[in-house]
Amino acid sequence: NTPTLLIYGEGDILRRGEQKAHADIKGSILRVIPGSPGAAHGGVPAEFAKLGIAYLKGEPLPDIGYAPTPQAAKAR
Repeated sequence: NTPTLLIYGEGDILRRGEQKAHADIKGSILRVIPGSPGAAHGGVPAEFAKLGIAYLKGEPLPDIGYAPTPQAAKAR
């Protein structure tokens, strides 16, 4: 079990592997931030930072982004 926060921007090219990464890293949390044309840290840095800081502090994650289902990922 490896606590890991996976954050993707909605338009991030790396999203094609998000479900595999999430499944392979036991204990991981997956969030996708809508409105980001690419990687979240560059497209929506404030939202990315809010998620990351809350996670590192052990606080509940703010209501930013969504956790896509495997079915939704296959539909893309």
